[in-house]
Amino acid sequence: AAAALGASGALRARAPVARVAGVRTFACGHVIPPESILPLALGKGPTGLELNFTYKHRATPAMVDELGRCLFNVCCSAPGGVVAFLPSFDYEKLVVGRWASTGLLERLQGKKPLFREPKQAAQLENTLQAYSTAVREEGGALLLCVVGAKMSEGINFSDDLARCVVMVGLPYPDCTDPELQQKMAFLDDQQRDQQRGRLSHAQSGEAASSSSSKRCLSKAFVPSAGQEYYENLCMRAVNQSIGRAIRHRGDFAAIVLLDRRFVTKKSVVSKLPKWIGDRVTPLEAFGPAVRHLRLFFAKKRSELEKLQVPASSSWPSSSSSSKALGASLP
Repeated sequence: AAAALGASGALRARAPVARVAGVRTFACGHVIPPESILPLALGKGPTGLELNFTYKHRATPAMVDELGRCLFNVCCSAPGGVVAFLPSFDYEKLVVGRWASTGLLERLQGKKPLFREPKQAAQLENTLQAYSTAVREEGGALLLCVVGAKMSEGINFSDDLARCVVMVGLPYPDCTDPELQQKMAFLDDQQRDQQRGRLSHAQSGEAASSSSSKRCLSKAFVPSAGQEYYENLCMRAVNQSIGRAIRHRGDFAAIVLLDRRFVTKKSVVSKLPKWIGDRVTPLEAFGPAVRHLRLFFAKKRSELEKLQVPASSSWPSSSSSSKALGASLP
C-alpha cells in the first residue's frame, strides 16, 4: 500500500525521521516570484563585531548593543512593519533592559514605535491591534517576538505588517531535556540498526564486491540522526518564524538572518524552505546589507507607483543614503 502526506514547508527539516521511517520526501516551490523576497544572512554587525548569538555569547553587553544597532539600521532601511524574532522571553527582556540603560531604546522608538509580544495570551490581541494601527497610521513599527510563542506560529503578518522579518540567532532547544535526549538516542539506535543491515547485505556478495561496498558505505556515512534531529527542531522554529511575512502571491518582504552560522554553516541554510534557502545572500559585512535593503524596497516602491498603489511615506527612495549607522549609536 502507498500513501501521500502533505505538510507545511516549515516541516521540511524532518530528514532523520523520514529516513528512519523509510519515507521519500519531495518539496514544491512557492507561488511568489523570486524578486519578491530578499533573504540576507549577516555574519557581522554595523561596527564589524561578529554576530555570535550562541547561548554563551548572546547576553554579553557588546552583543546586545550590536543587535540594537542592527535593528536600528534595518528600521532605517525597511518601510512598514519590522518583526524581529528573539530566542526567548528572558532574552527579550534582557536586551530591552540593556537598550533602555544605554539610550538605544529611545533611538529605536524614535525611528519606529516599538511593541513587545506579551507572555499572557489575553494581551495578545491588544498588542497586535496597537502594532497594526502604528503601521497603518505612523508608517511603520517594530515588533519584538519570541520564537515558539504565539506570534511565531499562529499570526499572519502580510503586506506592510511585515516588510522585513529579522531572525536573531538559532533557537536550539535545551539539550539537557530528558525527553529530547531519549528521542535523540532512539534515532541514533535506529540509524545504527539500518547501517548494520546494509553492511550485512553487502557482505553476502563476493569478497571483492563486499570490500568495494564497505568503502562506499564509509564514504556515504551520514551524521548522527539524533544530532540532525536536534538541529532540525531548531530550523523548524526558524522556518515557522520567517514564514510569517509572505502570505500571498502579491506579497513581498526582506528576511534578515542575524548570526554568523547562517553564513558559515551550509547545513543550516540547507534546512531553510527551498524558496528561501536558494535565494539567501551571505554577507560578511553589514554595509552591503543596507544597500541591498534600500535597493530592494526602492524597486518595490517604483513598482507600486506604476500600479498606482500608494506606498507608505516611510519607504526609502533609491536616492536615500545607504551608509550603515554603527559607531555613532550608543
